[in-house]
Amino acid sequence: MRRLFALACALTVLGGVSGFAGSAFAQAAPSLPAPKIAVVDIQAVMGQAKSSQGVLAQRNKFAQAYQQEFGAEETKLREEEQQIAAQRSVLSAEAFAERRKAFEARAGDFANRAQTRMRNLEQAYGMAMSQIVTQLNNVIREISIEIGANIVLPRTQVEYFDNSMDITAKALDKLNVSVKEVLFPDPTKMEEANRQQQSAKPGDKAGDKKGAAAPKDSGKDKKSAK
Repeated sequence: MRRLFALACALTVLGGVSGFAGSAFAQAAPSLPAPKIAVVDIQAVMGQAKSSQGVLAQRNKFAQAYQQEFGAEETKLREEEQQIAAQRSVLSAEAFAERRKAFEARAGDFANRAQTRMRNLEQAYGMAMSQIVTQLNNVIREISIEIGANIVLPRTQVEYFDNSMDITAKALDKLNVSVKEVLFPDPTKMEEANRQQQSAKPGDKAGDKKGAAAPKDSGKDKKSAK
């Protein structure tokens, strides 16, 4: 009987402790806001925005100019290759090998220049588009504050949503107002800057140090002459 009474008292105490701990945890837990979700089609905004269309137009303009420039040079190289092949029967093996080697060097240089130019063009295009993406993020943040949304999801990650949650049209309108034109970097200037960096040899500074050491050697000669 005494054991049952002690066990009942223990359970009563434990129940009181657990109830106190539960109420304390409930008071300490922060209250989270109710989720209010908005959805935006980022790809649609970037595709329809006037600024991104302008950037794409500039990119295509450069690309067309490069195609004309390199197309003419490529035609000349093909004609030269045909001429060298036609002279194979009249040239000595050494002369033909020399001409072929010189042609391959020019063709390789042409291919490198074309690849570098197009790589710089795509880099410039990416830099220009990144400016629009940054501004679009600011626009989405502004809209979410206006409508009181605390979660904004991209359209590609949502299977179904109510149309009232879609802020794509608002984001497009605001982006067109905030971004009129984007500066497109000149790929040609980027190519020149890269060429200058490559032409600056890291061994120049070491050469300067060697040159600066020359007066010390001449001083030693003077002491030995004494």
